[in-house]
Amino acid sequence: MVSKSLFLMLTPAVLAKTIQMNVADNNGNLVFQPESITASVGDMVEFAFYPRDHSVVQGDYSKACQPLSGGFYSGYFPVSKGPGVSQFLCFLLILQ
Repeated sequence: MVSKSLFLMLTPAVLAKTIQMNVADNNGNLVFQPESITASVGDMVEFAFYPRDHSVVQGDYSKACQPLSGGFYSGYFPVSKGPGVSQFLCFLLILQ
């Protein structure tokens, strides 16, 4: 009985997926790639910040970069740019 209960508890985690959302492109243009995603409860959205400084907020389109009350805010991510810089920083959002 314990193994069946454990299986039922772990099933949502196994079915969850990680979706990568690139913030900016290799040229530093401020774009989201892909432009849209479809995610379900339990899925994780990984925002990958490429060089230039970024943040991700849940907000109103008319008030860019201002978090909604109770929404999420990644905080400020300073990302280095220059020769040999190939790493990027990530912000992970788990949908509940």
